Amino acid sequence: MSQGNLDWTNRVEEDALHVDEQMHFLMKSFGLQLMLEALMHRTDVSIQHAKERNENDDYLHKIKANLEKTLEDYKNRYAGVA
Repeated sequence: MSQGNLDWTNRVEEDALHVDEQMHFLMKSFGLQLMLEALMHRTDVSIQHAKERNENDDYLHKIKANLEKTLEDYKNRYAGVA
């Protein structure tokens, strides 16, 4: 394997470790939960604005449902981590 491939492989492994560390930090600090809740709130606001304009944005409802499911899964998986 060439030196360039080894450097790239090492970089990918370092990046993966960094992402893992950051996700663990977010899980412990519940930052990810707060981010999901903020996204859900913004989606609710967007849905309300669409209703006020008499528009039906189905994708907003799908996004909200996915965010709710993600938050529920997050809470179930990482409850008590912090």
